[in-house]
Amino acid sequence: MLTRQSDKKKEESEVLRAWLQIGSDLPKGRIVSSESPDFLWHISRRKIIGIELTKLMFPFSAAHIDLGIREGRWHLIQKLNQLIVSKNELIPLYLSNTRSSEIWLLVDCDDMAFGYMHHLLPGIGEWLAANRFSRIDLFFGKQSVSYKVK
Repeated sequence: MLTRQSDKKKEESEVLRAWLQIGSDLPKGRIVSSESPDFLWHISRRKIIGIELTKLMFPFSAAHIDLGIREGRWHLIQKLNQLIVSKNELIPLYLSNTRSSEIWLLVDCDDMAFGYMHHLLPGIGEWLAANRFSRIDLFFGKQSVSYKVK
């Protein structure tokens, strides 16, 4: 029987695999499952990239149904920034747990988030909170779209 933790890791692995399939600018290497960060990407003997995967879901509730496009976008950007700030605080932990030279944040976004944000994506990097991630990607799996925002 799978545990809740192994179900989560399996889901994270599936998201990572789908992201890798559409990422043409990604380096070659061997990826291994880890914890804090979620994956270690061995590019060479000296270069290891830690990948932390998190979810951004539009909170679908009665209070949010009536949000207009502008308000919905603003709400998602605020939520994205909260995620970035909370994960950014863990970078020292990620670096101490691994020999990573870089930490990337992969944000798995839901369909509703894509609907509200896809017009903002090309310039969204300027809206993001200050952080120490080497790279941040927003991944919309159902649309097979990924945006490198940092």
